[in-house]
Amino acid sequence: MGQYMVALFHMLLEAQKVAFGTPDQILSFVSDVRLGERILAGADHAARIRRIREACRQIKNQWATIKPRKSVLKKKP
Repeated sequence: MGQYMVALFHMLLEAQKVAFGTPDQILSFVSDVRLGERILAGADHAARIRRIREACRQIKNQWATIKPRKSVLKKKP
């Protein structure tokens, strides 16, 4: 899970590179304070980012066809 967080963090920085510059994969990490761990990008970092982007494309393509269940909609007064 931590390596997905590193990938998402990297993608966020990449999207904001005008403001922050180009992110460095080697310097990118997340910290798990509870476990006291620093999680670095894995060897499959690029593949992880590709999988996240593909999932986002699938969600985008299907979003208009998804109808929410009535149980999650706000009830009218």
